[in-house]
Amino acid sequence: MIAADDKNKGFTLIELLVAMAVAAIVMAAIVSAYQVQVKGKLTQDITIDMQQTARAALQIMASDIQLAGCDPEGSANAGFDTADSGNIEVSMDIDDDSSTGLPDGDTEAPGEQVEYRLSGDQLQRDIGDGNGFRTIAQNVDALDFVYLDSDGATTSNRSDIRRVEMTIIVRSDRDPWLSDYVNNKTYQNKQGNDIYGPANDESPRLCLTKTVFCPNMGL
Repeated sequence: MIAADDKNKGFTLIELLVAMAVAAIVMAAIVSAYQVQVKGKLTQDITIDMQQTARAALQIMASDIQLAGCDPEGSANAGFDTADSGNIEVSMDIDDDSSTGLPDGDTEAPGEQVEYRLSGDQLQRDIGDGNGFRTIAQNVDALDFVYLDSDGATTSNRSDIRRVEMTIIVRSDRDPWLSDYVNNKTYQNKQGNDIYGPANDESPRLCLTKTVFCPNMGL
């Protein structure tokens, strides 16, 4: 009888169990690292989306508010027509009825009376052209305006406004894939006043503030 060669023996049950355990640990580490990378990439994409929405909306509003009170002819009575915490309307004399781009002493041409409001979660703009409010940004949870005078103090007198602090809070409409994340944050403006939250949901949010100077006011 020929003796069996020990070199041809297969794996023992213990060796197989150990190998499977090691493989499971390695696979778990790979999956965990992959999930971290995917979550990080998704979080970054969500942040970029919210930043783009918030910054674009703030820039559009800033462009209009900077023109508040523009009155070259001195007879248009331009300025702040509405100055509430959640609603703003400004007027300016920058065009005439023939759209030549020249002031005509009034604020009746399209684009000379501009109003912003938050309707639901939509930031809307009306430029006085007869078409009413149009949405310029979605997934907006809060819109807040603070009006400051020449000394930097808050004011409710529209003729004393020299600067406007605009704060906007935007919400991501994408699945954050963060099952353990709960947004219980309270958001404030630069004055320390609560303007939104806590929502206690899974939606990431971004709060941005921009201060607009009104060079035509007080001239």
